[in-house]
Amino acid sequence: MKPRLLPVLAVLLAIIARLNGQVITSTVYGVVTDPTGGSIANAKVTVSNEETGTVTTASTDAAGEFTLTSLQAGRYTVSIEAQGFRTVRQSGLVLASGARIRSNFQIEVGSMATAVEVTAATPLVNSVNAEQRTDLDVTQVRELPTQRRDWTSLL
Repeated sequence: MKPRLLPVLAVLLAIIARLNGQVITSTVYGVVTDPTGGSIANAKVTVSNEETGTVTTASTDAAGEFTLTSLQAGRYTVSIEAQGFRTVRQSGLVLASGARIRSNFQIEVGSMATAVEVTAATPLVNSVNAEQRTDLDVTQVRELPTQRRDWTSLL
C-alpha cells in the first residue's frame, strides 16, 4: 500500500509548489501624521471594499505606520480616525492582484464628527518596486491579435 501512496504524494507536492507562486492579494501601507509632521499613534485605519463590503481594520504603531495585508483585488475606501483629529476618508483606491500601495495621510486637528473626504486617483507610477503589471479583461484578451488564437503566447 505504501508504494501506491508515494506517487500520489509526489503529485500533491508538485501541485503545492506551483500554487505557491500565485499572488492574488494586495497590501496597503503608509504613515499617519498631524499637520506638523508628527506621527499619530493608535489611529484606527479602516479599509472597506466598495464592491463586497468587506472591512479590514488596523491601528498605527508608535511611529504612525500601518500595514493592511491580504486584501482582495478591487476598489477600496480608506478611513482614518484618531482621538482629537478629524476623520479622513479616501475613496476610489483601486487595488490589483499583487499590488503594494503606499498611502500616507495627514489628518487635521478637530473633532471626529468633522470628516475630510479625499477622492483617489490611480497612481501612474509604481514607486514601491520596479514591477510592471497589466490586468486584461476577457474582451481585451479576445480582441488581441495572437498567432493561431493560442492564449499561451500572451504569457
